[in-house]
Amino acid sequence: MNTATSPTIVTAQSTKGQTHAYVIPELLEWHRRVTFDISGKTVLSVFARSCGLGIHAAQSGASFVVNVDHDELAIANAKDFVRQATLPIRPRFVISDAFAAMRQLAGIGQNERVRGKRMPAFPKLEARQFDLVIIDPPLHSKSPFGVVDLLVDYASVFKPALLCTAIGGTLVCTNRLPNLDRAAWVTQLERAAVKAGRPIKSIEWIASETDIAQCVVVLHLN
Repeated sequence: MNTATSPTIVTAQSTKGQTHAYVIPELLEWHRRVTFDISGKTVLSVFARSCGLGIHAAQSGASFVVNVDHDELAIANAKDFVRQATLPIRPRFVISDAFAAMRQLAGIGQNERVRGKRMPAFPKLEARQFDLVIIDPPLHSKSPFGVVDLLVDYASVFKPALLCTAIGGTLVCTNRLPNLDRAAWVTQLERAAVKAGRPIKSIEWIASETDIAQCVVVLHLN
């Protein structure tokens, strides 16, 4: 993205000629910071929900964008919006469990059988790292592929996302845990990063205008 130019809200024309915005205006500044200086970079958004951040990244100059979410309806709505919008590139949408997708992209791989049980079907993805990875996990969820529990074990989500991030890249994590102890959370992330052999270079907090989520941007060593 040209940092001298303010980003715009992505819009599309409906069949009735009405203009619809996909990025919530109140979150535009948050999206702008996350996608700052993104021109030519590759982006992965996991737990993408409405895919708003991925769509905004595509609008802001990213060269390749992948949105991952298990919600078929949310992905269908995002695809429909993108078909009507004018974007420099078309983002990719993957309907998948987050763990299955991240493990494959990180090069860890996802087994079709675990502890003798056949796993649910999942899309096959080639290993690939991204310049910017965004994860916005729910407070708690459980599937055959893994458990998300932000209070007990954020690292289980953080590690595969970290391994999807290219050297010198940026990892944006959100934590929707009420009354979050930021210091304790950062310590957990730093320990997980060191253990994975990807120590953190610097950390920047980003405030959400709606206080929906606390965010930290993790910049990796070159």
